[in-house]
Amino acid sequence: MNNPVEQLAADSGIVRAWLSPRFGAAGLVSICCKGNWTGIQTDDLDHAVAWVLEQDRAGVEGIYCRVTTVNGRFPKGTRGSARDSVAMFGLWSDIDFGNDLHKAENLPASADEARDIPLFGGLPEATREEHSGGGLYNWHEFGRPVVIGEDITFEAAVELSSAWQSIYLSGAKKMGVGYGTGVKDLARVLRVPGTINRKPGRTPTMCRVVRDGGPRYSLEQALELAARLAPKPKKRTPPAATPRAERPKTAQTPGGRGPMEILGDHECCGEILEYVGATYAEQYPGSCSYCGGGCQRWLRPGWTDGCSRDGVAVHKGGAAVTIRTDNFPGITPSAIGHVLSPGQLFAALHHGGSESEASRDIIRAAHDRPEATTAARALPAAVLDDVRQATGGDTAEERRGQGQATRTRTYVHPARRLRALVTKVAGAAGADTAGLLRWAAKNGFEAGREANVEPRTVADAFRKAAVRAGLDNEIAMTIIRASYREAGK
Repeated sequence: MNNPVEQLAADSGIVRAWLSPRFGAAGLVSICCKGNWTGIQTDDLDHAVAWVLEQDRAGVEGIYCRVTTVNGRFPKGTRGSARDSVAMFGLWSDIDFGNDLHKAENLPASADEARDIPLFGGLPEATREEHSGGGLYNWHEFGRPVVIGEDITFEAAVELSSAWQSIYLSGAKKMGVGYGTGVKDLARVLRVPGTINRKPGRTPTMCRVVRDGGPRYSLEQALELAARLAPKPKKRTPPAATPRAERPKTAQTPGGRGPMEILGDHECCGEILEYVGATYAEQYPGSCSYCGGGCQRWLRPGWTDGCSRDGVAVHKGGAAVTIRTDNFPGITPSAIGHVLSPGQLFAALHHGGSESEASRDIIRAAHDRPEATTAARALPAAVLDDVRQATGGDTAEERRGQGQATRTRTYVHPARRLRALVTKVAGAAGADTAGLLRWAAKNGFEAGREANVEPRTVADAFRKAAVRAGLDNEIAMTIIRASYREAGK
């Protein structure tokens, strides 16, 4: 399709032709470059092409486009996360070849050998093949963009992308060559055809489309291929934690042991992670700044042994966890990079970081209340038994988490609930604001729907409240949009 002759300047026609179909999908197209990973997020094709040409004239090393559209503009200095994804155009690969061009070893020797990897994995013909200047991008594109939250859930999209890369890894293993599956995340960026790959140590080369016009696939076909061809991950069992002296169980009283403390007593970070699809991988071979040498490496949901090795660390047999990646489905941004107790982990995954909401949920599960979430019901039986005893056997939902006094549950009009949630966000402070906003906005959209309040009005109220609490306007809107999707629109 493109002229493969080396050019030292981007070709605006090729760039425009390649970008143009992406502007027909929901969301904004996100483009960035080496040295400016925030880049731009836009719905204006002319602006996108002009920005690409401007960066090329500046001689940047590479210009990239994200594999999905996104739900808003990224704050300066950030790259956006997988959670910002809106529409998927298809499924991709990034097959490096030529060992003299890459740090990795045992790669396919040539482009021809690289083309055999998907064949050995069992994949059908790709829609399009692109040459990045040091590797091949294979695109199996959908007949139409797949919208996350409408056509497929976020968790299923993460799992599909992960499974697709594991198929490539399987094909590479059958050939006896290497393949890096770290390109599986939905926030992945790939070089834009028509731009120049100026990676140091190489002759500048144009990224180009080698072949186009192959078959397109439905989402159902892609899911079937992934289910049939992706290797099933091996189940590993983490070593048993060293038993410790059992703490005396006391009744729940003001200042006593609440669900958060009880979760910590049972060192159950592993069970909480397993519920959301994370898997144990191995004991860390080195030392840990938090617990010395006793922590475990876990794989985030949908990831395999070929992926990053430092995303999740479980400390002291399950007493705490550190999640170092924002590509962990459901985790609140404020929790990333911090050592979390089991209670904090449960709250970050299932209640927007709100420990009081998490505590109430656990109490409901302990007393078999129908309002309890399945996540709370899935906690270890010993945990729920302790919570039930600590809350005095009360089968009502009135008892608050964390040892607070009981109250009578009364009906609250949805409009009043909405106002209360907005007020709570406005009064937030510090690192918990973002997590609280996500939880409150999701529930606020649900309350607004019951009260017949326009979603735009709800969103604006939460935006103003978050800005009053000190949150950046763009970050607030990104979180609110995500909460809107989670609330089911």
